[in-house]
Amino acid sequence: MRSAKDITSKISSLESSYRAAVDWLAATGQGVKDESTLRQRILERCPEYYLLYETMNSRISTRAQLLNTDVGFRKEDTESEGVTSSDDSTGESDPKTKQSTSTNAAPKRSASIPISIVQPQTKRTRKDDLSSQPALVRLKEAQLAQQRDQQRAELVLRKKEICLREKEFDARGKQLESEVRLTNARIEESNAQAMKLKEEADHWRQQRKIALLRERKKLLDEGISMEEIDLLLPLLSHLEHVG
Repeated sequence: MRSAKDITSKISSLESSYRAAVDWLAATGQGVKDESTLRQRILERCPEYYLLYETMNSRISTRAQLLNTDVGFRKEDTESEGVTSSDDSTGESDPKTKQSTSTNAAPKRSASIPISIVQPQTKRTRKDDLSSQPALVRLKEAQLAQQRDQQRAELVLRKKEICLREKEFDARGKQLESEVRLTNARIEESNAQAMKLKEEADHWRQQRKIALLRERKKLLDEGISMEEIDLLLPLLSHLEHVG
């Protein structure tokens, strides 16, 4: 049969190992992605972790059974405890009074004793599987969901950037096409002007030839000799100059 000291020592050992596992989860365990590895590391530090989880994280196991703010609190409880403590320290009170005070205070003191982690606890009804999982698993799921949302937002932003660049490329391509069409139109216009000038030049050369021949014929009709006409209006030199 275990003594009260052994039970207290066992409870302290369980609490210490559980706190060690909790501290490891808070400091290092967040970086472990594999669930099986995470569970193994936890059990290495506290084999009873999953058995103690609900008890250690429940409000009942960490809260005093009677507080001075509760409805059932009575001022006489603390006063009787104060009287008993005073009597024990002085040792001068009446034995009957001590026995009566001790008898009355005993059940009242038991109300302030916290529930041990080894006492059974009422199971709460669970609505779904998610609420029955450890808090660490729910935290991991929340982190993964946050990462997915962040990646999704980055993809949306990336798509917008790509669409914007495509629009810029399309606008630049259209601008280049417009510049090419404008350049071709200017080249065609220049070619047309050059052709027109050439036609005009040919026309004036032809007109000068005709005018020269008419002048020579007129002089010849007036009785001027061909030698004099060649001296005045040389046909070859004029034709070469015109050509």
